[in-house]
Amino acid sequence: MQQRPTYYDALLKRISSGDEHAFEELYHAHWKKVYTFLFRMTKSSQTAEELMLDIFTVLWTTRERIADINDMEAFLSRSAYNKALNFFRSTARQKKLQEVLIRQSLQASSAYEANALSDFEIKELTKEAIDQLPPQRKLIYSLSRTHGLTYEQIAKELELSPTTVKKTMSITLRSLKAYLQKRGIEVSVIVFFCFTLLK
Repeated sequence: MQQRPTYYDALLKRISSGDEHAFEELYHAHWKKVYTFLFRMTKSSQTAEELMLDIFTVLWTTRERIADINDMEAFLSRSAYNKALNFFRSTARQKKLQEVLIRQSLQASSAYEANALSDFEIKELTKEAIDQLPPQRKLIYSLSRTHGLTYEQIAKELELSPTTVKKTMSITLRSLKAYLQKRGIEVSVIVFFCFTLLK
């Protein structure tokens, strides 16, 4: 069995004790071979450099055990291979996740476009729902949403109590919501058309 040179043992001992200059010597002796291997694997200079730096960073942060490495070249080659393998696995997982998200987004978009009604159709359905209201509810709704009167103003105009007006509006809005939901309109769209466009 071939023995390691004495200077190499001394170098690793210096590194394990925190000698940065000794670590730089080790780095300059091996970085190019590690980088070249990673570049051939990943076909990217930026990725190869990042992975290479990760390897040496880990080597430095675990320097207390560096003297246990009998063959530094073999150790770095194995580290580079595992690093590249992990990179490919991570990239594949991210790509697969992106493909799933894109596919789900496209499916949701297609479903929405297939089922969505035009603004005009929704307005017409909303007007249809309002027309089917009892006369007093229809009048109170019109005074509130179309003419912008407050509940107090409506109560004074129709000689009703504000509580009665408020209760009537609540019943009316629930009725409109149920009518439109039965026709497949989303709640958020119902709120938009009943509370905003028809004010």
